[in-house]
Amino acid sequence: MWIGNYGLIDKCNQALKNIRDRVDIVAPEEVKNQSIAEARFLRAYGYFNLVRLFGRVPLIDSTGGPANVPQSTAAQIYAFIESDLDFARTYLQPSWDPTKFPGRVTSGSANGLLAKVYLTQKKWGQAMSAANAVMTSGQYNLSTPYTTIFGESGENSKESVFEVQATATAAIPTANGVQYAQIQGVRGAGVWDLGWGWNSPSTYLEAAYEANDPRKARTIMYTSAGSTTVYGDALPSGLPNPRYNHKVYSSPAMRASIGNRFGYWMNIRLLRYADVVLMYAEAANEVGGADNITSARNAVNAVRARARQGAPNGTLPDITTNDQAELRNAIRQERRIELAMEHDRFFDLVRWGIAQTVLNASGKPNFVDSRDVLLPIPQTQIDISGKLLTQNPGY
Repeated sequence: MWIGNYGLIDKCNQALKNIRDRVDIVAPEEVKNQSIAEARFLRAYGYFNLVRLFGRVPLIDSTGGPANVPQSTAAQIYAFIESDLDFARTYLQPSWDPTKFPGRVTSGSANGLLAKVYLTQKKWGQAMSAANAVMTSGQYNLSTPYTTIFGESGENSKESVFEVQATATAAIPTANGVQYAQIQGVRGAGVWDLGWGWNSPSTYLEAAYEANDPRKARTIMYTSAGSTTVYGDALPSGLPNPRYNHKVYSSPAMRASIGNRFGYWMNIRLLRYADVVLMYAEAANEVGGADNITSARNAVNAVRARARQGAPNGTLPDITTNDQAELRNAIRQERRIELAMEHDRFFDLVRWGIAQTVLNASGKPNFVDSRDVLLPIPQTQIDISGKLLTQNPGY
């Protein structure tokens, strides 16, 4: 995670240096600013990963690695991220021709990521404003059914705010794709050898769903007798795990056409529109006041309305409370379910200040906030720096 994110940041810094300094690159200022905005968006994404994972990290805004640069505070890193994303949202386009540039970052991508950056720091008013900019842009909506979002047919839909593009063909089955689906795919044999089986749903997640919530079946793939996938194929007996991540399950038709089982063509949804709507709801509720609490409740109910499509009457009823604390808990629960298996849960628990309580109660008794909300600074990096970098507490 350290090397990968700094590798991304270094590539962005190289691009920025070339755009700014090379006199042989002739382009209108509008095009240059747009290109700078794309690089600064991706650099901000890399630093957001690093600061949430490691806390204090070296701040590099020019070419070269972090070996001989001391750590900046988390507050300094967040200020840098905000600056990058503020520039990005100013100069990025609201949309691109999807036939030419699928997945290319937009001003909505920048505002959505900035909303999460603000939310992480409890800057509620700014988070609310950034999320609202996405919601009022006219580019996104909740029209894509939940059952469709995660399959091949749901890629780059109105739900997609920031999505990693992957592709594969029979001639090139892996080189232009990503390994994300394989790592979490069903660990079986023969045609059911789809991956390594990592990130399998827990019993705690399983128990968290409300009755008849259709999102449960699209999130948790059961391997018990009689179970079927979203595409209707029956799972075999004898698989090693009782549950797998259904959101990474690839289409059998695609596997057959490409001649590969491992789903390298599956895009990764890094930021979904429903996430933005729930960020807006959380921020509005924390800002408080009757109007904002009403707006927050309407936002979370919009996500629930999409989720209950096709379910029996009475499933996922609208939230009606006007109590700020009750609505806070409802929004947190909705984030847990709507975004299950999409890697937000841990960061949510940390920023809410309840990671130790929740994880201790969920079968992880050794987790302590004083140490485990951050990863250790890699010892190799401390050694390379000549001890300029210092270790995080508790390690």
